[in-house]
Amino acid sequence: EILFYVSQGSPVFAMTGSNDAVLVVGYDSSNVVISDPAMGMTYRKSLDDADKMFEAAGNVFFTYLVK
Repeated sequence: EILFYVSQGSPVFAMTGSNDAVLVVGYDSSNVVISDPAMGMTYRKSLDDADKMFEAAGNVFFTYLVK
């Protein structure tokens, strides 16, 4: 569901732990594109692996839509 917001041009802030988060900035048919400020890099993660990572952190997401 968060990919809808990404497709509308809004990155999604996603928690990956109690004190860690990433930005989901893109996706394709099998991967999400993640920008990780703690690592200082952007990388791809499979949809399944990303889903597991976000679920383990409680599926906590924040985003916005521009009207």
